[in-house]
Amino acid sequence: MARLGALGGGWTRRRIRIARLLANAPYLLLVVVYLVLDVLRGGGFAAEGGVGVAIGVGLAGALLAAQPREADLDDDPRSAGGLWYGIVAGLGVLIVLGAVTSLLVTLIRMRDNLGVRDIITGLLLLAATLVLVAWPVLGTVLRNGAWRLALVSLGAAAAVLLMIADGGSLAETSVESVHYVGFGTVLWAAVAAAAAAPSVRRAMREAEPKAQWTGAAVKLLTVTVAICAVEVALLIVRLTDAYARGALVFSLVFTVIYVIGALIVRSALVQAQANARFVAYGVAGALFLLGLVNLVVMAADSASAVSYEQCLKPVDDQDRGGRTFPSVV
Repeated sequence: MARLGALGGGWTRRRIRIARLLANAPYLLLVVVYLVLDVLRGGGFAAEGGVGVAIGVGLAGALLAAQPREADLDDDPRSAGGLWYGIVAGLGVLIVLGAVTSLLVTLIRMRDNLGVRDIITGLLLLAATLVLVAWPVLGTVLRNGAWRLALVSLGAAAAVLLMIADGGSLAETSVESVHYVGFGTVLWAAVAAAAAAPSVRRAMREAEPKAQWTGAAVKLLTVTVAICAVEVALLIVRLTDAYARGALVFSLVFTVIYVIGALIVRSALVQAQANARFVAYGVAGALFLLGLVNLVVMAADSASAVSYEQCLKPVDDQDRGGRTFPSVV
């Protein structure tokens, strides 16, 4: 309406950008309030603290609505990056700090019954956060356009997972707290939404579009291999202390197949093979179908997968076999 002149001549591009921010400020403030409340509440299952899908998906939507569109930006080079570049970096730091803090808080709370397996699992979960979020955020902050595209793709996947997890499609619920290990995954979609801002895209170093998209695919595949390595380690740890191992073994085999497929596609793209695109499409389709099968198997065999809810219960209410950390998604 402002661009059509319906609001008068005083509505400049800068005023439009401010109006977008103010219109979404109440939701952003609500998120801050609930994050603070979660920090101030005590630990334990009965605390009824934590944040969930409303934070993960809602905050991403609010950030998409608050960011300026391409037509709202000035031609001034200073309009590149700016506030939204800082938001990407800030959310990345918040996710890492939340993951580290939640791990330390959980380890301290479990100190009387803490085992080597618990420490290893907690460190692996922290490594997963660093691989999935900190690595792409760091690449984006360093103005690498391929990493920005990879971050946006990961955030879109995170948003889908958040929306289906609580509906029972996954073996995990989607409530997190700084008092439970693994806090921060609900913010993945939000940091990706901030990275999608046109001003952040402008801040990236110049690169040929085709090379940038190919680079983004290579970086996503690199992240895939790294996170699968973490998942293999987690599955091996869980296999050493599990009674029903069928689904865990299947998931382990599936993860190894995933790594092999990712390495094949990555090699084809890096070497710029003539048929690299078709190889990527074929392998991606096959792995997508395998992923659906893996979800069904893991969700159906609840005895073999420790749910998030079990991990939120106080240590005293669980037996030795149930006291563990949640797995990577």
